[in-house]
Amino acid sequence: PIIAEYSPIPGTDLWDEAVASSPYPIAEEPLFQNNSLLPCRNDHLTYEMYHSLKLMTRTPESTDM
Repeated sequence: PIIAEYSPIPGTDLWDEAVASSPYPIAEEPLFQNNSLLPCRNDHLTYEMYHSLKLMTRTPESTDM
């Protein structure tokens, strides 16, 4: 499998969950829906974990987390 980044899309199954967990007003401001702003970060996905996953998307042979 290849890890991919995710941007919440209005109207999809995960949209309501993304709106609820986002520290940004993603429902009101489309710019906050951009995945580079990390709109869905929460206690289960730390910035460090996110950064590690993001690095893995750029080096597919990496399996370390």
